[in-house]
Amino acid sequence: MSSKLKEFDKELLLSNRKFEYNSSISYKNAYFGGYFGNDSEDYVEVLIYDINDNLLETSVADSTDYYYDDEKGGIKLKTGTILRKLGYDRGRFKVTYNFLRKLAGSYETVVTDENDEIFNGDVDINQIDKSLFIKENKYISHEISPSRTEIRLVPQKIKNEKYIRDFYRLAATNKKVVASPMDSSNIEFVGDTNSEKRNSKTIKFSNSETNPQFEDSMKNGKIIIPNVFIVGYESPPTPISPEELGKTPSELTGTEALEASFYLDQAVDGTRFTDNNLKNAPGDIFFSPAYDIFKNLNYNQDIPMAIQNFDTFDFQGDGRKIEDIRNLKDSAFDPIWVKRNDPEPVLDFASNSTLRADAATTYTWEVFGWDKDDGGVFKKDSYDRIQPRDVGATSGGSFRIITPSAEYATRTPENSFKASQTIAGETGSDNERQGSKLRVELFGNGLRIGIKLTIKDNTSNQTSTIALPAIIETHN
Repeated sequence: MSSKLKEFDKELLLSNRKFEYNSSISYKNAYFGGYFGNDSEDYVEVLIYDINDNLLETSVADSTDYYYDDEKGGIKLKTGTILRKLGYDRGRFKVTYNFLRKLAGSYETVVTDENDEIFNGDVDINQIDKSLFIKENKYISHEISPSRTEIRLVPQKIKNEKYIRDFYRLAATNKKVVASPMDSSNIEFVGDTNSEKRNSKTIKFSNSETNPQFEDSMKNGKIIIPNVFIVGYESPPTPISPEELGKTPSELTGTEALEASFYLDQAVDGTRFTDNNLKNAPGDIFFSPAYDIFKNLNYNQDIPMAIQNFDTFDFQGDGRKIEDIRNLKDSAFDPIWVKRNDPEPVLDFASNSTLRADAATTYTWEVFGWDKDDGGVFKKDSYDRIQPRDVGATSGGSFRIITPSAEYATRTPENSFKASQTIAGETGSDNERQGSKLRVELFGNGLRIGIKLTIKDNTSNQTSTIALPAIIETHN
């Protein structure tokens, strides 16, 4: 098939000079991302012509229909499979393959609304060219230089961060890549011991399960780790006695320790308390006895026998972890008792953790516990682990996490037992600040609710966890 390029363009574009994609040979070309197949944005464009060179169809080959042939040193295409998938099972055709890499835009189309924002809902075809508009996810050729060596592109009216960001990166030989806040982005120096790691000049990703890799285009680039040396925190530690830890209504910053704690902030929407068996009072809102016992225990490990022998709490089943505790003795722990209905109880918990600095902090809350099944007169009571109630459901489940406003943690979509929230630094004064809040609605009688809170200092990546079991009980 004859070339589609004009002679003038061929003279400018085609030469016998080999282009080095290999970054180890020519690091200046590393930003191209290496040879075809080294980049996740590589794809094969398929152009099908009849025998008279009339273009019949343009498509994109499935990535499973081509592979790198080590023996011949090139890309092997399953032409027959590609044509059959496109509906060409008989006849004579000419096929051209273009090996391309997406740098900006794509071969897909997008649908935008009246505000030029990409529409992700169900498309009503009756609204096309009225309130919805189909656009190619590409950029417009605005002008070509007389020498035909330069082209000016302009973006369409598409308000999309990636679409605009990729456009500005087109002309850049340097690209800044920012790691995501996920744990899979964590890196570490290579070495079997701390001494080897301190002297190492090689880094790797910490997460070996997902096996993340540096992109080929990053070779010979720079890795910048912000806030490696903290020099901005100069406030002296706040004097705080062990008796005060976890028993203040707000978070304390500038302390010597990072320690998670929380308290019962308020009851919501008419929630009523009932007197427990200890002091004829609703219970300790700071959960002080439970805090003193469980603050130094690992949530995922068995409780030490010395503490088990206190005989002040009951386990359910054979497990001996914090999550296996279904009841705290009232006389020892002074738990909170709430009325189970009229209305259903809604409780707010708030972090009153101690922080080394007023830095950005991520809070992860988790609800756990047991639901008592009253066996009546002739049957023994049984207990099952609590389950969440779906949003909008009117039955099923023992609890539901609610997010009434931005000051509350939001339930994680992948786990209905958990909620998370990040609070930026510099939010308080006089070494105090308001921490994260969790709102929980409870359903049913005989619930034993535990709360777990993990705080993470996003500057130092250090964490602290507190898990208090069976601190809330529901009663008729």
